[in-house]
Amino acid sequence: MAPRKVRRLRVSTEGQVLMEFDKEKYQVGDKAKVLFKTPFAGKLLVTLERNKVLETHVLETDEKSAELTFTLTDAHLPTVYITATLIRPTDGSNLPLMVAHGFAPVQVQDPDTKLPVEITAVAQSRSRTKQHIAIKTKPNAELTVAVVDEGILQLKNYQTPDIHGYFYQKRALEVNSHDLYAFLFPELSIAGSSSFGGDGYNLGKRINPLSNGRVKLVALWSGALKANGSGETGFDVAIPQFSGDLRVMVVAYKDKAFGSAAKNMKVADPLVISTGASRFLSPDDELEVPVTISNTTKIPATVTASLKLSGALLANGATSQPLTIRPGQEARAQFSVKAKSAIGTGNITVVVKGLKETFTESIDLTVRPVTSLLKTAQSGVVAANQSQTIDLTNQFIPGTVRSQLTVSRLPMIQLSKELSYLLGYPYGCMEQTISKAFPQLYFADVLKTMGKPGTYFVRAGDSDLNPTYTVQEAIRRVESMQLADGGFSMWPGLPTEDGWASAYAVHFLTEARRSGFEVSPAVYGKALDRLTARTSNPALEDEITYGESGTTVRKVTSRQNLYGLYALALSGQPNRSAMNYYKASALRPNENLLTPDSRYLLAAAFYLTGDTRSYEALLPRKFTNTTQQRQSGGSYASPIRNLALVLNTLLETDPDNLQIPVLARQLSQALNASPYLNTQESVFAVLALGKLAKKTALSTANATLSADGKTVAQFTGKTLSLTSGIANRKLTLRTQGNGRLYWFAQTEGLSATGSYTEEDAGLRVRREFLDRDGAPMSSFKQNDLVVVRITLASDNGLPVNNVVMTDMLPAGFEIENPRLTEPREMPWIKNASTPEHFDVRDDRIHFFTSAGETTKTFYYLVRVVSRGRFALGPVSADAMYDGSLRSYAGGGRLTIN
Repeated sequence: MAPRKVRRLRVSTEGQVLMEFDKEKYQVGDKAKVLFKTPFAGKLLVTLERNKVLETHVLETDEKSAELTFTLTDAHLPTVYITATLIRPTDGSNLPLMVAHGFAPVQVQDPDTKLPVEITAVAQSRSRTKQHIAIKTKPNAELTVAVVDEGILQLKNYQTPDIHGYFYQKRALEVNSHDLYAFLFPELSIAGSSSFGGDGYNLGKRINPLSNGRVKLVALWSGALKANGSGETGFDVAIPQFSGDLRVMVVAYKDKAFGSAAKNMKVADPLVISTGASRFLSPDDELEVPVTISNTTKIPATVTASLKLSGALLANGATSQPLTIRPGQEARAQFSVKAKSAIGTGNITVVVKGLKETFTESIDLTVRPVTSLLKTAQSGVVAANQSQTIDLTNQFIPGTVRSQLTVSRLPMIQLSKELSYLLGYPYGCMEQTISKAFPQLYFADVLKTMGKPGTYFVRAGDSDLNPTYTVQEAIRRVESMQLADGGFSMWPGLPTEDGWASAYAVHFLTEARRSGFEVSPAVYGKALDRLTARTSNPALEDEITYGESGTTVRKVTSRQNLYGLYALALSGQPNRSAMNYYKASALRPNENLLTPDSRYLLAAAFYLTGDTRSYEALLPRKFTNTTQQRQSGGSYASPIRNLALVLNTLLETDPDNLQIPVLARQLSQALNASPYLNTQESVFAVLALGKLAKKTALSTANATLSADGKTVAQFTGKTLSLTSGIANRKLTLRTQGNGRLYWFAQTEGLSATGSYTEEDAGLRVRREFLDRDGAPMSSFKQNDLVVVRITLASDNGLPVNNVVMTDMLPAGFEIENPRLTEPREMPWIKNASTPEHFDVRDDRIHFFTSAGETTKTFYYLVRVVSRGRFALGPVSADAMYDGSLRSYAGGGRLTIN
């Protein structure tokens, strides 16, 4: 241990008391001689310390040195510390040092504390035999014996415990020392002190549901033993089916003496069987099973190897094979096994007859489901005084199924954010002015139905906290920023029209008029005319996507024009010719110029004109998003803004559309998950949710939930959430009163048949198999090294937290490296993502992460270990706490040659 660091007036080795000992280590009873070398003459206080002060000596230094001799006893075991404090008398000299310190440990040993331990056991044994281990030590010593597979110990380089070394290891000093010179001579600022020495992830339901007892570990323990009066005892070991080295370890103690010992025992039969079975199988898998038989004798062996199968396994060819094995050599038999179509456990037993004996090896194998945890989600709307059947029956394995049903008058969840930031006087550019005022049209409705309690606002007077006042002021400001041609600029006095600002202004003024606010007819008319002219000119904009290989720019139809067409249709003055132009473009085969959110806007424009046929043809079946990041200009697109604008559009045009409850729930969840919202996101989110809130505010609907003619639960207004008594049942929801009820159901479990639906619902996960150079692999051979690349993204760009990705391995693969990022031998791997946590199992790997606007890429390495034809499970991703967000892709079968 190094000398203690002490703060003094001058930091110098001259301020330390150095010590030299006549020995490196001492025995109990020895006399220790220590020489103190001091920076100046004075009085030297010497203490012997451990957990307390054991001895104290005061010496006079002469010629800057002093010497001390002391006797070492049991009290000094195993470490005693010598501390020295030197004090210089005040003699009027200019030497600034008034005190110096020294510190050194002394190692002390006692041979009587070492307990002798001797192990007697055979050096070599056969499996399935009993062996006696004899131990010799001191009489009446307490001890314990462990017999462990050397392979297990080597996994973590486990050493035989050195129990004596542990109890008599070097001790830390437990005495804290101080001096008072800082108080006696404060002008010197001296101070010194020594210091003391010295599923949260719910994995249980995501792993193989069948227990696999294939790996039988050899780890045997004797329990507590006691030596007899002669110091002898023993332990009988039943050696199981095993081939390899066993380490026999003994630790013992008596009084204050401790000891340990180890000895290896090699276990090998005349014929050693090694069966190359995979760690698991899936239904209908076909596995080639090589059986290697080693002849450890010095004579040739003519043997017959046969295969016996039970449980979920069937023979897929010959079950017996003769072999001749030379002395000290090995031979291989080849068998084929097929898994049954159902899941279950099976056993492979290899029987080898030869050398006038019978040798066996037994391996347990599970036939597990090919898919991981699967989730399904449903939702619906029930009108007043109607009934609807909610079918929660499923094909999942009983015991793994969990269902949840939520019934509410609102399709969205409670907002966790404070809404008062939406209030305030409108100022700034055109976009900021409208964005401040637009949501205040529906502020009271949102706050009443789903806002966070405690938000303060006023309903009358010229106050910034009065939404009515601020909306009217915003209308006046917008009118003042109109250009001569009817368009709108982004800033007052700027002569250049901004396309999004013009459409945004028309939309705002239209909704304000409908809410009863006064808008200048002249301003409004000119704005409609200018927007009609602007949307008549086709235009494109850039959409940027970000991937592992960099950024990609593609041309898409201008969102400004499509938003303008929607705003015109909402005002009652649609631009039909422009609408028909974009419709013809959108309905062409393989047309992708219109982004998904633009298709919603165009479809809504047709709906508002009464053309429901065109609406149905254009409306996407579900919302997806192609915008990865927030745009700071142009059309100001972002994942949340696009979703909110789509929901607002559906509410204006087709309020009974079944996509609305799902989109509303997604939007409210995204608002809670996002740490920051820009003005466009806030505006359209509150517009959409506000309109929905206004519809549900007057609802008085109640309901009865029943199954098999018996009432399961009653809905009386407060959100109803059920998790018990509903799984695998058909429920009937019957409403009473006025207004609609919304229900959301999700079910999760493990598929017994391996069937699943490939889908992307809020998440998108994909898997690729690559070789060492990054090229895609379509065929596989035994011993191939395969890089698995998994990509994850939110399919609508919204943030999703607590995502679990599960990759199900085929039975012929084994994970070799789960932490593949950017290794030197694979420089093509760039920008690999790091999961928050990962979990590796025999048959699958889990990554725990989050999803968002940009695609995340994960890599790991597998080795092809077994030949055959195997089921390839899908790669899956799901939000742990929301079954409606999920993705399953990439299942099938593969052949390994």
